[in-house]
Amino acid sequence: MMRTLVSRVLLLLLTCTFTKETPVAVYVLVGRDQIVLNGSDIAPEGTVVWEWTQDWGQNITKALAEMTAHQNHWRVKWLQEDTAKEWRQINKSLGLTMENPEFETSGLFTCRQTEPQNRTLSQYQVFTVKVDQKERCQSMDAEVTLSCSISRLPDGVRLQWKHRESAQNSSSNDTDQLQINNMLYLMIKANDSDQYTCAVQDGEEIVLTSDTKQYIRLNGSVEGCTHYWPVTDQHAMVLGCESSSRGRFSTWHWTPQSAPNGYEEIASCPEEGQTKPPIPGFQDRILVTCDNSTSFTLQISPVHFRDAGLYTCDVNSVTESSVRLATIKVTVNPSPTLSAGESAQLTCAVSGVTGGARPVWMDRVKNNILEGKLLNGSREGDVSVSLLVKNIGEYNRDWACVLLNGTIPLAVIRYRFQIEENVTPGIIFLSLGLVHIFCTILTIMCYVQKVNTSDRGDQSGLNFNDIALESTTG
Repeated sequence: MMRTLVSRVLLLLLTCTFTKETPVAVYVLVGRDQIVLNGSDIAPEGTVVWEWTQDWGQNITKALAEMTAHQNHWRVKWLQEDTAKEWRQINKSLGLTMENPEFETSGLFTCRQTEPQNRTLSQYQVFTVKVDQKERCQSMDAEVTLSCSISRLPDGVRLQWKHRESAQNSSSNDTDQLQINNMLYLMIKANDSDQYTCAVQDGEEIVLTSDTKQYIRLNGSVEGCTHYWPVTDQHAMVLGCESSSRGRFSTWHWTPQSAPNGYEEIASCPEEGQTKPPIPGFQDRILVTCDNSTSFTLQISPVHFRDAGLYTCDVNSVTESSVRLATIKVTVNPSPTLSAGESAQLTCAVSGVTGGARPVWMDRVKNNILEGKLLNGSREGDVSVSLLVKNIGEYNRDWACVLLNGTIPLAVIRYRFQIEENVTPGIIFLSLGLVHIFCTILTIMCYVQKVNTSDRGDQSGLNFNDIALESTTG
């Protein structure tokens, strides 16, 4: 009796807890792919319920559909009002499919039999992926931020931005990419935005790719653009200016962030093929293109922190382009090179920031955001954030200043502490002690060798004298 009862309890526990080892991973691209939950290999028997445990919020589990065996197929009953609109049964089997899933459709889908026994038939973990593009202004010269996000980032899975025309299909330079939680950002020029692919890699396998689409309106003349420029960037900043009519007189003016009431002419094409020398402060850093057409290009290289401000292009006394430049720089105190265990303060300063953007510090090892101490400058648009890094070592030497507009990064400056080898006094004393012992042993060995050599020389001399004496007397 007791043995029969125990056997039945064990059988019930095994039946109720039976499940596949791991759910089947399904990766779908929002707005393009479809979710397919396969169930065609399960013969009709009893009653089955499809359940969905959301990845969002409080991980609430909802019953989507109830399927009952009827002759040689499954009859479906939708348990949620919206389920019948979003999901479709596959050929009267247990399988379900959804077209054009939303990002929030991710989660764990469980096919559970309730009759004649309670057991899990199959499970699917659905990961949704979406790619977005945030343009800052509608110009090919402007920067854009590409984002690739996944609903959940499990261990062993990572996101990558890859250049589509790369021969080895290698990932983009890590300095261009920034990962915050489950989102990977790439900051590039607008005219390159259609050259990249977001790849989802599970272990060594690429399980999903998505190309970006260039959808911004392309034009050369821009009103209200803001360029965010790290002063560590040695690339030239190019400001384009195009006019609908052939310009006879073109000028670039600059209103400095440090002097909002100032208005200076920094470059011009007063006559065909001629340019005016730049003002002091921009000498040897400005290159102007005057090609006697409708295009008038200003190039600044390298960009200095004090260059922040408003740049306007006038053609025949008509303003054709207006671009605001915000500059970012990083300083360290007391020194860029430190010994292990020392502390230092990082400061990220921004000049000319607009629209509520704010700088923050990011730990590049842990990928977490640290607000730091935010300070407003003496002028509107000038702000800085400082961060005290203590006990600097191998695991807290990599940082990044990120300029955020909401959750979207606009610019990044990476910083890595240079750590000198720190030799402790104990190691020094131990080294000196070892050197002293080595020298003492070497001295003793040399003395013993000298004594032995002297003794052998004396004995050899006596023998030769004896032989000589015998020869003489004989």
